[in-house]
Amino acid sequence: MKNVYINILGNDTQDDIEISEDNLLLIENWNKNKATLFQIKSCVFQLALSFKDYTSFMNDYNSDKIVCNIPNTNENDYIAQHYNRYLLNLTSSYVACTEYYKKICKIYNLSSIYKSLTDECYAKFFEYRLFHKLRNFILHNAVPINIVKVTRKKLICTKDYLLEYGNWNKDLKIDIQALPNEIELNLYIEKAIRVLLEMLDIVTCNVFNKGLDLYDPLKHFLFSLDIKNMSEDIVINVEDSTETMSMVYNFEKEYNFFKNIANNKSYASELFKLYINNS
Repeated sequence: MKNVYINILGNDTQDDIEISEDNLLLIENWNKNKATLFQIKSCVFQLALSFKDYTSFMNDYNSDKIVCNIPNTNENDYIAQHYNRYLLNLTSSYVACTEYYKKICKIYNLSSIYKSLTDECYAKFFEYRLFHKLRNFILHNAVPINIVKVTRKKLICTKDYLLEYGNWNKDLKIDIQALPNEIELNLYIEKAIRVLLEMLDIVTCNVFNKGLDLYDPLKHFLFSLDIKNMSEDIVINVEDSTETMSMVYNFEKEYNFFKNIANNKSYASELFKLYINNS
């Protein structure tokens, strides 16, 4: 059994107001916005760092800075193994972003919007289709880069190799069959990420616009407790038989912060650039 109390932070002249666990749900629902923001930042952070590591490797490769120090190891094999490692990390982060956002949209009852956007990306962009399936190819079938063209500074996989070892669906089989026999996957990466981020920008706006709907019921509830200044810091103490947990809120400040995200049509893309430039 929990006992829940609420008061204005620093107000020692007024007794704490006890509220029910049911009413605590209003505040816990508002907390979904904070948890969601953390999830969004986490997945974009992983994507940005994976892309940065990948591009750093490619820059080193193109500048002849990669040296194989492992005995009895062919340099081309060494380069291909490293490339495959960075590509696996990048494609895994790519797919993780789509899965995180899928779960977030389910929480906010936005699954139909998410499905519509992902279906559109899948239908319109080969790069998006390829990156989703490439991650599964690397995990469950084979490494994609099996030939290194050192003289031309290209990391190549062959069309026949992908078709032989990959469990591709009908659409991607047609896509791959239309490619040159020597496929340079590096050419498709930047567009794949741009398409994903543009989709995440749209989803983020929808999520936080929906999240802002929780503010009015919360405000109405606090007004009923005679707490009418939403810009003040509010402390909530949750007590049970073993411990007391205190949480401090400034609902108006949080509302304005989330509203800025909801109105930002490129939040995920800007976050990606921020992490690339400052990590």
